Amino acid sequence: MICYGVSYSTFKDCFQMGESTARLCLQKLTRGIVKCPSISAIYLRAPTKSDAKKVVALHRKVYGVDGCLGCLDVTKIHWSACPVAWKGQFEGKEGYPTIGLEAVADYNLRIWHNAFGFAGTLNNINIWDRSPLLESMLDRTHDKLDFKFFIDG
Repeated sequence: MICYGVSYSTFKDCFQMGESTARLCLQKLTRGIVKCPSISAIYLRAPTKSDAKKVVALHRKVYGVDGCLGCLDVTKIHWSACPVAWKGQFEGKEGYPTIGLEAVADYNLRIWHNAFGFAGTLNNINIWDRSPLLESMLDRTHDKLDFKFFIDG
């Protein structure tokens, strides 16, 4: 479900698995990932100064861009179970309800930041204006991280 972005009902057809069983399996998997210290210590944390230095060096070597910590992108995901009352707010130019997902990833596809739940009627610039990442940079809570960064462009 996570990898393919499909709903629980898809598993009923493919794997002969009921919706409640599929939901339970997904909950157990995500809880297991969060509770496993060897996974959460590596992947479920903010970048450290040494992480940032490695990523910046990698981007400098691969792309020739100095000071790049990652690439920001916004995508919209179809929301088939959108409540009727919210449909107008989440129905954008696609003609069906969508939810915006914002992510920052490095060259190795390590996701350093994500935020989701933005209404589908918002464009990428409006999503960035509401981004918790931008908010943390503007209210200076991002300064508590132990590495320096520059905003350019």
